[in-house]
Parts: sequence; structure tokens; C-alpha cells
Amino acid sequence: MNNSKTKGIFFTLLVILIIGISGLSFLIYRINSAAKIIQGYKEEVAVSSSDVDIIALKQMIKQVEDEASKIDSYIINNERAIDFISEIEDISYRSGVNLVIQNVDVKDVSEKISVVDSDGNQSKVDTRLYGQLNMKVKVNGEWASVSKFLIMLENIPKKININEMIFSNEIVDNKRVWNVSFDLTGITN
Repeated sequence: MNNSKTKGIFFTLLVILIIGISGLSFLIYRINSAAKIIQGYKEEVAVSSSDVDIIALKQMIKQVEDEASKIDSYIINNERAIDFISEIEDISYRSGVNLVIQNVDVKDVSEKISVVDSDGNQSKVDTRLYGQLNMKVKVNGEWASVSKFLIMLENIPKKININEMIFSNEIVDNKRVWNVSFDLTGITN
């Protein structure tokens, strides 16, 4: 009887063990299935976040292009320097002054930089930094016209500097006429 009781306990324990192993196997299967689903969600989130990154990157590129365009608009186009001079002539006409452009010079501004070649030898090389437009300008007219011209010139949407401005006046036909001469410098590409 002991033998049958032992066999009963053994079979009971065997059934419990088989049920436990089956339950554990089922649990491991469900965990692996859940892990695959979670991995799929992670990949989907990664793809959508990379889409967000691409959209953000495109927006940044657009902003940089807009800012570069603004900066370029302040620089006098080297090939269109005549258009810039025409713009100054138009300002003189609208303000009512007589304009004389005595000299126009376009030159490169460069700097020597140190360069090291693959053998370790160092040398100095001229590098162009930017172009520069230099003009000697004279205007004359009544004070209201001269000051209007200077204000309009100052507000021109280009990066320019006015240097060595000299004012003088004289009486012509019972009217005070102001003479202004100056050097104008602008940055070109």
C-alpha cells in the first residue's frame, strides 16, 4: 500500500510539475510576445521621432536660408555695383541735390593665413575675405535737400560706411548752398 500511496503522490507531483512547467512556458511565451509588441512600438516611435527631427531640421534650414538672404541683401552685389550707384543717383534726384561721383574703386580685402601642408611645412597664403566698393562723392544743394539726401543714404538697406565728411556753404544767387564731400565704403561679395 505504501507503494501505491507513493505512486499516487508521485503522479500528483508529476501532474503539478507538468502544469507548472506548462504555465511557466505559457508565461514566457506571453512575455516574449509582449516584448515584440513593445519593440514594434519603440521602432514606430523612433521612426515618428525621426520624422519630427526631419521636420525640425527642415524648419531650421528654412530659418537659416531666410537669415542668409537678409544678410546677402545688405551686401552690395559685385556684379551689380552699377545698380547700387544708380540707387544713390535716384536718392539724389528724390532729395533735390546735385550729385557728383568723383571716383569708384572696387577691390578685394584679403588676409594672409597660415597653412600647414601634409608634410608639416607651414606657409602664408593670401585669402580673400570680402570685396570693398569705395566712392568719393560730392553733393550740393539747400540744407533741407542735403540733410534729406544724407538721411535717405543712411537708411539705404546696404552695409555702408561714410567717412571723412566735409561740409561747407556759400551764397549763390542770394541762396545758401551747402557742399558736402565724403568717402563712401560698402562691402561687396
